[in-house]
Parts: sequence; structure tokens; C-alpha cells
Amino acid sequence: MRKLAGVILVFAVALTAVGSASAGSAHGRAALPRPEVALQRALAVFRPHLADPSYRLHGKVDPRGGTALLRNLAASVRQLSPADRRLAEAILARPTDAGNGNYTAPKGDFRHKCFTNFCVHWVRSTRDAPSLRDRNPKNHIPDWIDKVKSVMNFVWNKEVTAFGYGPPKADGNSGSHRGGNPNANIDIFIQDVGRQGLYGYCTSDDPRLQVRNDVSGYCVFDDDFSKRQFGGAATGLAALKVTAAHEFNHAIQFKYDFFEDPWFLEATATNMEADVYPGIHDNYQYFPLSPLSKDNPHRPIDRWGNSRQVFDGTQYGSWIFFRFLAEYFSSPSVHPAPSAPSPSFVHEIWVDAKAIPGTIDGAEYSTEAIETFLDDHGENFPSLFRQFGVANAAPAAWYKDGTAFNTRAGQSYTLNTVPGGSSGPADLKMTHMSNDYWFFKPGAGATTLDIDVDFPTAITSPRATVLRFDVGDPEPVEQEIPLDVDGDGSLAGVPFDSSVAKVVIVVTNASTRFTQCFTDQRAPLFSCSGKPQDDSPTQNYQLDLVFP
Repeated sequence: MRKLAGVILVFAVALTAVGSASAGSAHGRAALPRPEVALQRALAVFRPHLADPSYRLHGKVDPRGGTALLRNLAASVRQLSPADRRLAEAILARPTDAGNGNYTAPKGDFRHKCFTNFCVHWVRSTRDAPSLRDRNPKNHIPDWIDKVKSVMNFVWNKEVTAFGYGPPKADGNSGSHRGGNPNANIDIFIQDVGRQGLYGYCTSDDPRLQVRNDVSGYCVFDDDFSKRQFGGAATGLAALKVTAAHEFNHAIQFKYDFFEDPWFLEATATNMEADVYPGIHDNYQYFPLSPLSKDNPHRPIDRWGNSRQVFDGTQYGSWIFFRFLAEYFSSPSVHPAPSAPSPSFVHEIWVDAKAIPGTIDGAEYSTEAIETFLDDHGENFPSLFRQFGVANAAPAAWYKDGTAFNTRAGQSYTLNTVPGGSSGPADLKMTHMSNDYWFFKPGAGATTLDIDVDFPTAITSPRATVLRFDVGDPEPVEQEIPLDVDGDGSLAGVPFDSSVAKVVIVVTNASTRFTQCFTDQRAPLFSCSGKPQDDSPTQNYQLDLVFP
């Protein structure tokens, strides 16, 4: 938490700008970690005893992180040395392939059952075997596999049939894999990946991976999602459901663009959990890492939050941005929305982000696709993102399920009691695609609040909003401070007396400008793996408050 020095704000903020550096331009593939780094990061999860000590994890494994690790490894495998390549190929292999870490049961214990759209694989022995209980229905198939079938049918019907996403690409070119690929349908393997801290993952063994961005995939789900392995998060059938919704969405994404920006892949897949299973709130666990965070709401939504050794997970918390978009466009004038938001809007963004089929031309990257979507709907990113910041200051008054969130952006920040006749400075730093907050409540003698704004120029897309919460009313009165081309503006006479519970000032940095796109191999990764143009702390701006 950052501390307020005094009671008047002087915001020293590094704001970023709207308008992608290469809007509308084609691109190839996201900048990936160096091949040896991709291998070491995968080893740290899948073969920790073989990982270089400097890459071994000191925190918990990201339970949804296997897909990203294997994406990077699959893209890099041909650039590794022969010995490292063999190690990478063993990690990337389907469980039915012979090799360390795959099914260790004898081949005679391999089982699979193919249904209309997918095949499910399991084994009858070793720790990878699910419970073999066959009671309901008694059909010579383990009950857990029946549940996987039922869940996958439901997920397929939602994501493909109802929501309009294209199905995963057929994998008929991937080979037989010792029975692990009996046809062109997507394959779901049941394996004890919980021992590695993973719910599951999807990856690709498409032989065309090096020459195209639209590829096939296969998935692995844990064999029981036991509470012993996963603790306080979703377990059992609920965990299977949200894992299937999330990971199967990745398999769908592979057909759109396997090499899209990783934050976009994960944030939209996490949002898909809520679209498919709105009654399971497992993704609420990411609110402390999201723009709704009590302590750190100011992280960029496009930040990839996994460092080399520590799981952060900001990319999962960013799912709330796509939930906001869906609610905003599903019910433009009524909030909270009276019914569930339409998933069609996020799907539309994915259509805009789709790679050119059969090529390595990635077309629009994540933020470009978002801006294209907004433009098609008569909106622009700075104004929309300002409203996102406002919604997160009062989620119960804005989101359909906001009363269940039990959090709001910045609520742990100092709530300053300000008497009449006071003023003073405070410092605030920001990065691109983020919002931040300051809370004030009136003290003795306070009557009104005057605000003068001196922000960077309009090219950096600054925004400022004042929210007044009257006593007994959870819905704020909203006033945006108009800014001129120089980033200057003012707002006078904001009520600030005993009838006001608090005033919240929302500062928005709506920049989507990047340089060095698709060239930066350092973490954290942002949109287009690029360098934000407007995050420099030299771009200071001030917000001065006077309490007459």
C-alpha cells in the first residue's frame, strides 16, 4: 500500500497512451523465451529434479500454468541441442507415448473411449488411474470417465454450439501415439498431474506447428482433483468442470492463434469458466491479483504475472476486464445487468485476433483486436477503460454478481479524513492499461472539494473521474474531469459535507502504445511482447485538491 503524505494529491504518474503502435499491421509470433529458458521453466514444473537450480520454484506451482509453459517449449524444441531436444520431446509427449513422466502402466491397461466430438483416455493401474468404480451407470466404464464425458459434452455444447467458437482443429496429422490418437477428434487424457500441482493443461503436437499459427491440440486433466493435492481451491467435480471449460478453451484458441499474447489467452480462458459455469466461482480466487485488488489494483491488465520462480497470476485476474466488456455491451444502460452477459462479445474479439489460417501471420494482436472490437461498437479504449476503473470502485453497484465479489479496487488504501481548509501533496505512479484510486471522507468543517488537474498530453490518454458516495447510497455519483489537449482540467464545488460518506478519485492510464513488438524476450510480457511507450516516470502529472 502506498502512503498519502498530507491530504492533497500531487500525482506523479507515468501514464501511457492509446493507439497501438502498429494498429492493423500483421505480425508473426509473440516473442518467446529463449529455447533454453523455455526448457528450464518447463523442467521446473514437469521434471523439477532435472531443472537448473536457478529455475527451481520457491513458491507454489501455477495450477493453470502448464499450457503456457508447453506452448513456449513446443515452439522452441527444434532450436535446442540434441540432448535438450530429447528431454523437451519427453515433456511434450502424450501420456500414451513411452517415456519418463508419461503413463507407466503396461500398454494392456490403456483404455480409451471415443464419443462424437472427443476421445477420453485413461489407464487401469498405477497412480495415474482414476477410481475404477463403475456403479452409476454400470457400463464397464469408470464413473469418473462418465463424468468427464458428461462435462466435456456440456462444455462443448456451450463453447462451440452456443457461444459460436470454432471447434479445435482436427489432429489427424499427429500420428497414432501408441493408441493415444485413434482419430482426428481432440483427445483428453486423464492422469495424475495433481502431483505436479496442475489441474490440467493443453498443448500441441501438430507437425505443422513451425509453419502456421492455427494448430491442433490435446489436453490432460487430473484424475481426481483431490483436496489433498489442491487444498482450498475448487476440488472434485467442480474442479473438473472449470478445468474443462478453461483448458478446452485453450484448445479452441490454438485454432485461432496458438501464438497470441499469453495474457489474452489466459484471461479469456479464465473468463470462459464463468461463462460456462456461472455458479462456480473458482476464478474469484484471482481477485487479489486483479484490477479489483484491495492493495494492487494498478497493475496493467496485459501483464504476464509469472516470474521465473514465483507464481503471480495477474493474467488470470485480468479475466474481470473481459467480464466487464461482456456486461457493458450486454446491458449498456442498466447496471448491474439484469441477466447473464452474452459471451458473444469476447468471441468477437477472438475473431478479430484470429491468425491468417495456414500461415504464421498472426494478424491483430490482443490489444489491437480489442480496439478493433470497440471501434466496431462505437467506443474507444480510453473512455471504456475509464469506465472499467469506475466499475471496479463499486462492483456491487455495477457487476451482475458484484455483491459476491467481497472486494473492490484499492479498498485497503488509506481513507483520509479531511477537514475544511486543508490541502497537501501525494505521489502516485502508474503504468499503461491500469487504474488507480484514492479515497477521502469529509471531516469537521468540510463543505466542498475543488480539483485541478495537470496531466501529460492527450496522446498518453489520461483520464480522471470523481466518484461521490452519499451516505446510505452504495451507487456513486460519477463526474469525469474534462481534460484539454495538454492534459489539464478542473472540477470545482464537489459536495464534501456530512451527507457524503466518501469521495473516490479514479485515475486512468489507458495507453496501448508499444514499441519493439515481438522482439522482447524478457519478463514480464505485455501486449505484443512489446515495450510500453508511456510508462516512463519522467511523465509526471499533478492532481491538486483544495478543501475550502
